[in-house]
Amino acid sequence: MNYTTIIDHFGNQLHRFVVPENIKRKLDEESVYVLSNIGLPQKIVYIKFSFYSEVFIDETDQSIVLGYHARYKDWEMKLSINDCSIYHYWKSEKDADAYCFYNSSVKKLLLCLYESDVFYFNIIAKQALGDYHKHHDEYSKALESIITKIDPDATTKGAWYSYIEEMSTGAV
Repeated sequence: MNYTTIIDHFGNQLHRFVVPENIKRKLDEESVYVLSNIGLPQKIVYIKFSFYSEVFIDETDQSIVLGYHARYKDWEMKLSINDCSIYHYWKSEKDADAYCFYNSSVKKLLLCLYESDVFYFNIIAKQALGDYHKHHDEYSKALESIITKIDPDATTKGAWYSYIEEMSTGAV
């Protein structure tokens, strides 16, 4: 998969980030390239995020803050400095702070979002596997297979796992 295909697919939905030099030194080249030159769409799995123009470091958990949930500003999308994984984080008044894993890297997140979007338009919308409401489990297994090929960790925990699980029950 080349980035031109992804850029053509998402078009102006992609948000490119300004990555300051001090942050570039903390990240791998691929993450910096994707953030700066390709960008991310605002809709991540099934949450819409508002992105900051310039990313910044959160010293409390050694992460790069990319943006926040469009409705809940205390839900932040973050990139781990330690392992370059992507997750969202939120503060809870009742419980300990919570984290939800997306992908092992920015590149894998972008690829999964692209493949998921293509899957929706080419397979689900066209009911290629039959009526979605009758065959939602087959659709979920097909999407799980696609996401697993890109990032095996994504289908065992976190947002993609939840999304695929909800799809298998027909909830989404």
